[in-house]
Amino acid sequence: MDNNFKVRIWQDFSTEEIRMVFLSYHQPGTEVINLYTGKVETVEEGDTIPSDYIIKLPRYFADDLLKALAEALDEKNIKTDNDAKIQGVLEATKYHLEDMRKIALTAFNFNLIGGKGGE
Repeated sequence: MDNNFKVRIWQDFSTEEIRMVFLSYHQPGTEVINLYTGKVETVEEGDTIPSDYIIKLPRYFADDLLKALAEALDEKNIKTDNDAKIQGVLEATKYHLEDMRKIALTAFNFNLIGGKGGE
């Protein structure tokens, strides 16, 4: 089964609350998920999401709570596609630096042994 779940997070500027909704995208529509009750409701594009499906976090601790959630996911070794991309870039950078080090040491050794450039 494809991972078609998304979490949308936004700020309600009228209340300063941070709001979250859990969605499942599929054909022919999108489902919203109430994590408290397990209830699922299909919504169409342009529909208003029923308020009992929206998690509301008071602004004064929302950032700390979301950071704690991110750390808990990391502790469970739950990675995102973005995490995999970052890891790939770091691996590529590591090997590139190793290659550059070999080239630099070869050039340095060549100069020490009597090649040009040390004059």
